[in-house]
Amino acid sequence: MGERIRALTAPVHHGCVFLRDVESEEAHEDWNRSASHVSGADDSVLFAVLPSVDGDVEFEIWRGEPYMPLPLAMYEGSIRLLHGAIVLHDSDDDFRVEVPGLGHGGPLSILVDDADWPEKVQIVLRF
Repeated sequence: MGERIRALTAPVHHGCVFLRDVESEEAHEDWNRSASHVSGADDSVLFAVLPSVDGDVEFEIWRGEPYMPLPLAMYEGSIRLLHGAIVLHDSDDDFRVEVPGLGHGGPLSILVDDADWPEKVQIVLRF
């Protein structure tokens, strides 16, 4: 089983969240939310969640498999970390969570409770 290393509940004002290397400047400017709920790059992932006008979103960051994984995989890929840490934040930086000590990155999954407007998100680091 995995280890839950962070958990928080937060409003996400524009309904989009970044998971990225702490120094990444990738903006995902070509992301078309109506075409896809997620945009992945080498050192970051941008994904859609429930906007704050409809409620808060619960986030968990796991190292390894969660005890009770959410039913849908929104994203399966990998992330490259040049600085050994990731940050999870919304587009306005109203919430920001940094996780240090992760080496150079590797495979990850983003699991959710709903395909369109998730209000529960598990980020599963497999490195």
